[in-house]
Amino acid sequence: MLKFLLTIVTALQIPVWHIQTVDSVFPSCDWVQSPDGSSWSIANPDTVPGRLYITTPQNQTIYDSGDYLKGESGITIRRRGNTSNFLTKKPYRIKLQSKADLLFRGNDNKYKDKDWVLLQSDSLQTLTGNMLNEMTGMPWTPAMQYVWLEMNGQDLGLYILCENVKRNTKCRINVSNLGYIFEYDPYWWNEDYYIPSYFPNYYNYTLKYPDTDDLLPWQDTYITDAIHQMEQQYRNPEGCLDSLMDIESFVRWVWVHEINGDNDYAGSNMYFTKFDTLPTSPIQLACAWDFSGSHKVVNDWIHAHWWFHSFFITVRQYSVIREFVRQYDDVVAPLIPALIDSLTALQSSPFEAALDTAVSRDNLLYGTSVPTASQQFSRAISFFTQRSAWLATAIEDYRLLLMQHDQPTGIDPIRTTGDVRHIIAIYSIDGMKRPHLMRGINIVLFSDGTTEKIMRND
Repeated sequence: MLKFLLTIVTALQIPVWHIQTVDSVFPSCDWVQSPDGSSWSIANPDTVPGRLYITTPQNQTIYDSGDYLKGESGITIRRRGNTSNFLTKKPYRIKLQSKADLLFRGNDNKYKDKDWVLLQSDSLQTLTGNMLNEMTGMPWTPAMQYVWLEMNGQDLGLYILCENVKRNTKCRINVSNLGYIFEYDPYWWNEDYYIPSYFPNYYNYTLKYPDTDDLLPWQDTYITDAIHQMEQQYRNPEGCLDSLMDIESFVRWVWVHEINGDNDYAGSNMYFTKFDTLPTSPIQLACAWDFSGSHKVVNDWIHAHWWFHSFFITVRQYSVIREFVRQYDDVVAPLIPALIDSLTALQSSPFEAALDTAVSRDNLLYGTSVPTASQQFSRAISFFTQRSAWLATAIEDYRLLLMQHDQPTGIDPIRTTGDVRHIIAIYSIDGMKRPHLMRGINIVLFSDGTTEKIMRND
């Protein structure tokens, strides 16, 4: 599957998207602020009709939607996203009036869809994120392609065409017609319908499927209860989390962002699914999404990890800890060298030269100084090499927790040379790792597997 993903990325190199809207109108939107004043998002985005045609770098037309005729031909385009709209380059949502595969994956009709998104180009972060989605075995990997966008005769620059998060049982997210797709959403306050989280001061949940306009009262009650049952087991090591949630997909989601060194905060763009309403259908994480904070954290756990840690590790959810370590051994450790090999192959391919040209044009267009494609590949390879070395050491903290748990009472899980005990790690009371003893209560993990609370007053 990884080879297939890279084929999509490289085969067309950088196609050119030409959009001509009716009356040459550019999509616009209003702005709204969250109730607490901490964030902004868009509201009332204009839906603008138009025509899309796509050409190769050799100026061969490979797709033409035709002029807009509702339900038959053409497209509509609108703004999408939240804080990304503060940037000069705006993200967009495209809706075709007639289904098509804009990634041109042969003649297989299963890839045809009406809904697509244009994301702001973020160097190689989305590319490596989706490669990791696929390599770790997430239930779904959004296919993508770099494109050059022109609208109403005006160059808008380098974008990423991507499949969006939606129900499509043939090629996107597979849930039954009685299933659900929902997001743990920091922008819940900008939606007419949301499901409150069991935890106050955290994000709430918004529905992606079914459409909230079609939601029946029993469906609202069912999915609300299912989410709250899952959340109530997060901090209960004696509970039934395993039967309510697909722990494997959740841990894979953590590892995708962890390997990618993503410094964005946890919760944003967490897409959950429930296949149907049967008790045997656990809640699953569909895919990792939004990698704009990637390639930043080298020698520490990422922000999302501390969210993961506070919910599952501090209460000793050993089924989650065991899966975290197992996936490192079986998936992550062999995966990173394969990822580096794939990036090295791309670096010397025609795609790298095409991306380099597009990046240079984009820099001129926006007055930016994004590194060349060759520099980006070199930096990514260096990053993953360093990240791999740090993760190989850091995972030992969790292996130690398992060894401590698995040993019979009274037997030390680890004995160091001369039986001299030393500090392995230091945490705050809520599970955040600390570089040293800090003011207040510190949870100290020692090399013999024991932990102690140490108060520092100065």
